[in-house]
Amino acid sequence: MNRRLKKILAMVLTCGLLFTTGISAFAQTKEEAQQKIEQLKKEQEALNSRLAELQESKEDTESYIKELDAEMTQVVSDIQEVNNRLEEINAQLEETQANLEAAEAKAQSQYKALKLRIKQMYEEGDPTMMEIILKAEDISTILNSSEYISKISDYDNDLLSALNETLRQIEEYKAQLEDQKAEQEEAKEELEIKQEDLQSIIDQKNAELEKLGIDIEDLHADISDTESAIAETERILAAIKAQEQREAEEAARRAQEAANNANSGSSSGSGGSTGGVSSGSTSFIWPCAGGYISSGFGSRTSPTAGASTNHMGVDIAAGAGAAIYAAQGGTVVTVSYSTARGNYVVVSHGNGVSTLYQHCSAVYVSAGQSVSQGSTIAAVGSTGYSTGPHLHFEVIINGVNVNPANYI
Repeated sequence: MNRRLKKILAMVLTCGLLFTTGISAFAQTKEEAQQKIEQLKKEQEALNSRLAELQESKEDTESYIKELDAEMTQVVSDIQEVNNRLEEINAQLEETQANLEAAEAKAQSQYKALKLRIKQMYEEGDPTMMEIILKAEDISTILNSSEYISKISDYDNDLLSALNETLRQIEEYKAQLEDQKAEQEEAKEELEIKQEDLQSIIDQKNAELEKLGIDIEDLHADISDTESAIAETERILAAIKAQEQREAEEAARRAQEAANNANSGSSSGSGGSTGGVSSGSTSFIWPCAGGYISSGFGSRTSPTAGASTNHMGVDIAAGAGAAIYAAQGGTVVTVSYSTARGNYVVVSHGNGVSTLYQHCSAVYVSAGQSVSQGSTIAAVGSTGYSTGPHLHFEVIINGVNVNPANYI
């Protein structure tokens, strides 16, 4: 057997080995994926068990709601993680598919070049080549013929080697696609399980809210006018007032500095700019990724005994985990949790203007932090007295709630 033939056969064996290895890896991936799904289902059973225990052992409604919110926050975080992983997998699938299509096109071109080369050898009247062609069922038979391999030139050998390398790449890309599709299916199943977990927690909360007398049919009911809710609102207003006092003092200090500079001969004068975050503008951007207003601002018939008849903001229905944006730049004055509002954030924008974002599944800022317009400050959730994922958004001007729809 000559050296060229040995080289070709070695490449063929290598391709076969690589292809076999790819199939083996895929089988292992599928087995691991199935084990992962089984583990997730066990975790789901454990969650349902914890929910049942909470229902039996809860001392009061507020602590029960708080426990459910903690469970919900973790599940929403898991959902976001799976969604992020799905996006990465989908991007990898698109890249691998593009690579496969490019390799297949390349193989067609190389295959065509080899056929032209064989045709040339045939037209030159090579009797051996004519015999090979007459006996061959297709081009593949010719390419695998030992007689042909013994007759090919270095140029032909390079063409054949390049084609075999491309065919090896094609098999590799196909194996990658299978692995990535298996991973995609695993992530989809995991996402479905986590969404079931989230719905299970929401259902538990809805049942408890129904016991409280909050109409479960009103998916975006405002917080009840309880003493604790009133006290929480007073704390929010106090925090806003304190921030505004700090801003006023800072503005006065700067004005005094400007006046002192003017008196000492500064050409800058006493200037009217107050600096800081006190822009005074009430032009806001939409505060949530996607969504729509599902419950408006203002008076309404009480959905049930004890529920508010005056909706102090607007509810924006959106998916759990969707980004919540600062409607305008400012300073975070409050990051807190209450049974009614759930996780919430208050941002002061200066000149008596503030915004409130509640029922968050996660909060990404802290009190005292400066934020710019459009910054992601939290994620949509259903914490507190909420029966489904949404953002309750308020605009407060000089301590009075106004209709946010007039400003966004």
